Amino acid sequence: MNYPAVVLKKGRDYSVRRFHPWIFSGAIHKGLDTLTDGDLVQVQSDSREVLGVAHFAAGGSIALKMLAFSSTYVDEAFFSQRLLSAKKYRESLGFPRPGVTTAYRLVHGEGDLLPGLIVDVYNDVCVLQAHSAGMHRAKPQLVEALKKVFGKSLTAIVDKSTSSGQEKSAEKADAGSYLFGEGGDSLVCEDGLQYHIDWIHGQKTGFFLDQRENRFLLRDLCRGKRVLNAFCYSGGFSLAALQGGASSVVSLDSSEKALEILEKNLQTNRDAGTLSKEAEHQSVCDDFLRYMQNLTEDFDVLLLDPPAFAKHRKALESGLRGYRSINTAGLRGVRPGGFLLTFSCSQLVSRNDFRDLLLDSAAKANKQVRVVRELHQAPCHPVNMFHPEGEYLKGFVLQVQNPS
Repeated sequence: MNYPAVVLKKGRDYSVRRFHPWIFSGAIHKGLDTLTDGDLVQVQSDSREVLGVAHFAAGGSIALKMLAFSSTYVDEAFFSQRLLSAKKYRESLGFPRPGVTTAYRLVHGEGDLLPGLIVDVYNDVCVLQAHSAGMHRAKPQLVEALKKVFGKSLTAIVDKSTSSGQEKSAEKADAGSYLFGEGGDSLVCEDGLQYHIDWIHGQKTGFFLDQRENRFLLRDLCRGKRVLNAFCYSGGFSLAALQGGASSVVSLDSSEKALEILEKNLQTNRDAGTLSKEAEHQSVCDDFLRYMQNLTEDFDVLLLDPPAFAKHRKALESGLRGYRSINTAGLRGVRPGGFLLTFSCSQLVSRNDFRDLLLDSAAKANKQVRVVRELHQAPCHPVNMFHPEGEYLKGFVLQVQNPS
C-alpha cells in the first residue's frame, strides 16, 4: 500500500536519520493539506528518499510520530511483531513472576517503537491507552495482535484511552470499555504484596507500575521508622514501608476513593499474613500543604509522589513553583538524619530542572541535604536511546540535616 507522502524541508531530516521518532510541523515542506488526524503517511526527504512511515497528528507541534524507519506496511502483522518483541523484552526482565509479580508494562510508547501507545498487563488482562489519533484508529488491529501474542492466557482487553486525558479524538471510546472479553482477576502481586486494581475507574490504567523498583528500595529505609506517604493513591509505597518494618505509616491523599482502595489493599495483605497486623497505619484525606502546616511531629521518611504538575508547556512555570512548594514543606517535615523520597512525573520537567528546584527548596527550608541516590522509572518502562524524552519519571533520595 502506498501511503500519502509528506516531504521534509531541506536539511530537516537529520533527527529522523538519527532515529528520533518525532517530526515537528516546522520541519515539513509539504503533504499535510489533505491529511486526516491519525493517517498513516510515508515520510520523505527533500530529495524524495523514503525515510519511513508515521502517524500524522493534526493541530499539535509534533506533526508526525515515526512507526518505522523504512518503507513498511503497518497492519496487524506489524503490530503483532512489535508486541511480541515487547513481550520478549519483559520476559528477559523476569515478568511475569507467578505468585510474586504479575503486573507490568508491556508497551511504553516510543520505548517500544510504538509512539502513542501504552499497554499494561494485570494478570490475564491487558489495559490499553491510545495517546494519539493514529493509535485510536489502530485499536481493532491492536486487539487482534494482543490476542495473537498472548493466546488463550488473555481474558480481557480494556480501553482506558479517554481517562488518560490526552488526545481529543472522535475515535475515542468511553473510559473503561472492554475491547475484548470481560472481567478478569483484579488482585495482582508485586514483590509478594497484593493490590486490588480498578482498571475501569482507577487513575491511569489502575496502578503506578513505574514505581516498582522504588517501592522495593523504600523497604530498606523504613525499619522502625515513622513514615509519611503523601499523594499516596492506592498505597503502593505505604504497603512497601509496612513490609519493610516501618513502626508507623501515615497515608495522605485528597481522594477518599483512593484511600478506600488503600484500606482494602491493607486489609487484604494483613489477612494474607504478608503484613503485620501490629504495625500502625493511618489514612488521612487532606491537602498536603494544609496537613504540613498543622504538623506537630516530624517524620523519619517522607515520600512525595504527586501527579504531574506540568502537563503542557504553558503550565511549566506554575508546575515548577508547585514542586518547589511541596518539596520545601516536605524537607521541613523530615527529622535530622531522615530521608525524603521525591518524584516528578512531568515529562517537561528535566532531571536538571528537578534537581535545581530541590536545591532551591532545601535553601528555603534551611536544611543541609545529602543526595543519596537518583531514582528512575521501572525497566518495563524502557527509554529509547534516540528519544531521551521518554525518561519522564525523575526521583531523588535525599538525607536531611539541620544547618551546621
